[in-house]
Amino acid sequence: MTSRDDDQALTEALRAFEAAEANVIRLENLWAEIEKEFPTGNVFQAESPEYEDRCRAYAAILAALPAIDGWKPTEVPLPLSDVNYQTIGANEVGDVESHIVLHDHLSAPGRELREYRFRLNQQRRRLVRQIVAEHLTSIDAALVRLQKIIPKEPVGNEVVFDRDFEDVRESVDAIETLLGSSIKRPNRWSDLRRHLRFGKMGDLVDIVKFDWPSVRGGPNGPVWGTRTDPRRSC
Repeated sequence: MTSRDDDQALTEALRAFEAAEANVIRLENLWAEIEKEFPTGNVFQAESPEYEDRCRAYAAILAALPAIDGWKPTEVPLPLSDVNYQTIGANEVGDVESHIVLHDHLSAPGRELREYRFRLNQQRRRLVRQIVAEHLTSIDAALVRLQKIIPKEPVGNEVVFDRDFEDVRESVDAIETLLGSSIKRPNRWSDLRRHLRFGKMGDLVDIVKFDWPSVRGGPNGPVWGTRTDPRRSC
């Protein structure tokens, strides 16, 4: 497979993850609204067209989710009539076991959705780990080269015009896209992106001395490793 084929396969995989994540967010929001309508006590919840519409939407979106390692959620919210019947029945029996069974029945869709979210996040991490590692290595090398253009005298506000700086910016943008919304960023990630956006010589100094070392070896980043320290020749 060519490099272009690899890039296309990665792009398609990421698009599939983004689509799945968008649907998971929609399901999470729907489930939060559905749970609000569950009756409490012996109060009978009247028919609700809004509840029914949310349940239909939930089932339709659920059907579109791709399986992860051969598994996907199948539980859908119970009809309101079933929720009423089971809630009143558990309250009439009144023992702990009845309420545990009731909770398990009512919360099954949310429980499966959380399991799917966990698996989706894990699989996305596996997918992006290798390609992110390649970007990190590229940034390491570029920043080592960029140190050579940092003046010995006090650094001014001149703009950095260098292909390596542009490559660092593009790699950081690519990593941001790869990580999506589910993976926590390391310390100083926002500082790094801001300094790359400004692109002045002083920003480059901050990137080399502070931002990148923190990002590269930060304990909070789930995909980071420790390789070249771009500060070593400062």
